[in-house]
Amino acid sequence: MANTTFSGPVRSENGFIGANKNATTGTFTNVFEINSSGAYTGTKLVGQGTADVIVAATAGTTEVTFSQPDNSIITSIDIVCTSAPTLASAGDIGFKVGTATGGAQLVAAVTDQILDGGTTVPAGSGYNLTLINTTGSDASPAASPAANVSGAARNIFLQITNTVNASASGNMRFIINIQQF
Repeated sequence: MANTTFSGPVRSENGFIGANKNATTGTFTNVFEINSSGAYTGTKLVGQGTADVIVAATAGTTEVTFSQPDNSIITSIDIVCTSAPTLASAGDIGFKVGTATGGAQLVAAVTDQILDGGTTVPAGSGYNLTLINTTGSDASPAASPAANVSGAARNIFLQITNTVNASASGNMRFIINIQQF
């Protein structure tokens, strides 16, 4: 195969495959693929996805889903405020992340980590979430809730909770980093 240099975008109707060539045998080993729908599979890149959650006008929890690919592990989750919410009176804004609707299997519920007794969160505020994971010292450790080895993609449930009504609904963007294996 010839080496080619392009000065513009590269387009393929059937995706892309990255491979290593064995110098002795000439055999190629695929290391990653970006299929025709744009999905990445492989172990060389960390995938990233986002999901936006609006701070509800009425006090309560807003939940959205994110699709985690099979044979992957969530390595980190962050939240960034992309537009400022304003609460009608002093209150709290928190989060939790689960593998089931309403659950907190991946990130424990923290009801006031984003806002604690205040009225607004400035756009650009960022939060690193702490993942719940397997404890290395357990005699019989459970599978990590961050790993998906189910044989298919699964939904992850991302939740924002506000304790008082919002006079201006803002947006919180979850940024989910995934390593495929």
